Amino acid sequence: QIEKTTNDAEIIAHLIKEAFSGFPWNESLSRKECLGRILKDFQRDRFLGYLLYIKGEPFAANWVDQLSINQIIEQRGKSLANFAQHLGQNSVWWGRDLVVHPKYQKRGFGTQIRKHVLQKLKLVNSGKYIFTRMRQDNVGSIKICEKLGYTKTGILVPSSQIQGLFHEYYYLKF
Repeated sequence: QIEKTTNDAEIIAHLIKEAFSGFPWNESLSRKECLGRILKDFQRDRFLGYLLYIKGEPFAANWVDQLSINQIIEQRGKSLANFAQHLGQNSVWWGRDLVVHPKYQKRGFGTQIRKHVLQKLKLVNSGKYIFTRMRQDNVGSIKICEKLGYTKTGILVPSSQIQGLFHEYYYLKF
């Protein structure tokens, strides 16, 4: 389990930098930007996350937090909030980043860690929903979500990174 320590933040920042430097993101993020991302997420309500290690080397992380309807409206828009309310939810879990070091990608580790987080959530929140979003060209993450049973919401938002691409929201009842 991710502890909200400086050490875990540094480990995750390194994974973010490595994972987002390749396709499809091709982002050139500084250590400070990566650290800022995870430290911001550490402050979110009901943060829950896990790191995977092989022979003592961290290589993957996935984390979630809980959003109220008002937070969904603020962070993701009214359409998604309305969708969640239509499902009878006044809060949902939000799947934040799934990061796998490039040398370990395409080996099933992303599926493994996301499945582990879902199992932990199910233990304490059965009958709830988790939402996430993925950019259309992020085929690996889309395949993971589809394999785990996520469903498209039909809600698309323009990508802020690449003009003409969209992020699509997905959800899963666990």
